[in-house]
Amino acid sequence: MDKWIIDTDRSVATFEVRLLFRRLRGKFTRISGTALLDPDDITRSSVAAVIDAASAAADDAVWNTQLKGAHFLDAEHFPEISFRSSSIEPLGGSRVRIFGELTLHGTTCEEMLDAEYSGPVAERDWDYPGEERLSMGLSATTAINREDYGIAFEAKEAGSLLLGKEILITLDITLVSAFVPAGARIRT
Repeated sequence: MDKWIIDTDRSVATFEVRLLFRRLRGKFTRISGTALLDPDDITRSSVAAVIDAASAAADDAVWNTQLKGAHFLDAEHFPEISFRSSSIEPLGGSRVRIFGELTLHGTTCEEMLDAEYSGPVAERDWDYPGEERLSMGLSATTAINREDYGIAFEAKEAGSLLLGKEILITLDITLVSAFVPAGARIRT
């Protein structure tokens, strides 16, 4: 079992939700966590991640502030959004389905992510000349219902729900492993 760490500087979670007649988009920029990967049997692998709720930023200045407030993420009372996998199902090639528990706004629900991984590859580590590290990419998507997590903001405008119930989430994660000597043979 190989341990990998989420590279916070190169990982992002984006979200999208209907806002009246358009799509509100935003992102979380502080993600941490680990993955235990079994290269011989992906079903034995696992992932755990934490997102800093206060790192949320929307593409709309008004909603940017409200997003972290009491009606939505309530980052002051619920500072972390977490995911812990319970199982991983191979779908062929580098595609997998990840099942697990998502905790958001103090509520935990079972969710499923469609994911694809790439790598590992060796890359130069600029902080340690002559050293390389292994890195992998993981991209995953899911859709959740905000009401399942107690985010039941119901403002209406012109007879329509102001904010959609479905939130589309995309994760683009870079995982890094231990340093390896330059030129070492890497098991893929």
